[in-house]
Amino acid sequence: MALFLGLVEEKKIRTVLEDELDILVSLCSELVSFHQVLIPLDFKLTCMVWRVYVKLTSTHKTRLVDRLDLTQATEVISSELCGQLAKFRQMLENSKDEGIGKLMAKVVYLLKLLISLGSTTACVGECPSFLSLLLEMMRGLPSLPPWIPEAHRQKIVNEVMSVSVKHSLLNMAATQPFIDFLLHFFTPSHSVKQLLLAKPFLSLQLVVQLLLLQPGQEDQLLLLCFHLLSSAGFCLEQRQSLEGRQIMGKSITMVDNYTWVLINLCSWVSSMSPDKFSMVEKVLISTLLNPSSSPLTCMMVSD
Repeated sequence: MALFLGLVEEKKIRTVLEDELDILVSLCSELVSFHQVLIPLDFKLTCMVWRVYVKLTSTHKTRLVDRLDLTQATEVISSELCGQLAKFRQMLENSKDEGIGKLMAKVVYLLKLLISLGSTTACVGECPSFLSLLLEMMRGLPSLPPWIPEAHRQKIVNEVMSVSVKHSLLNMAATQPFIDFLLHFFTPSHSVKQLLLAKPFLSLQLVVQLLLLQPGQEDQLLLLCFHLLSSAGFCLEQRQSLEGRQIMGKSITMVDNYTWVLINLCSWVSSMSPDKFSMVEKVLISTLLNPSSSPLTCMMVSD
């Protein structure tokens, strides 16, 4: 396999020829499918496969974008990351260092790989596994027990759950294809609705963060925020503390869930141009008049 990958990496592919372009598309699809087979057997070989995939898709991006489903790789990597993070949580509960270092090395590599794929907007679209990963990142990790070695602790803080990693993943998500996927929430019986409502407050956090990036269709995203807020009302009453928005010259303060949502929505509203503010008003009024809006949602709108 290593020899084959080396040959593929060195081979010059002339994508102007339809036959060679078809071979390239088939090859890239097969490389993605190798992941499930190889990762339990040989992680280094799995990394080699992904290296070749990234090189091929980066080199021939303009020719492949209309021929190859680039979201397939995003879904495979996101699904693997969700599984690895679930294993890590289980290890923390078992209070034993049973290969946490190796697991963290896998997670760090896969996160960097996923972020490297985000250079093209075609890498995300209808991606339920990527959405699940984003919700996991919103959830964060529990407090690390004292038996975790300091080197692993630093890797988790700086390379897995860091602000920069989350920001990179949010930038990947703040693209038109993925926003369209999220807004299928308003389509009856669509699977994304079940995913978002299964973790309503984490979903609310995610949509608020995307709203702050102003990816387009902000009126629909704001409406989605209020729908999720009506479903997540009980979560806002929990005594959970989140980092508030930083004010220049002052340290970050911890706030409750309700305040976190309120100040971030207010921050977004304050950045709106006057010509777009009427859009916000329409959403606020329609939410107040909607009989399905919870009392907590109406209080948020009023605030």
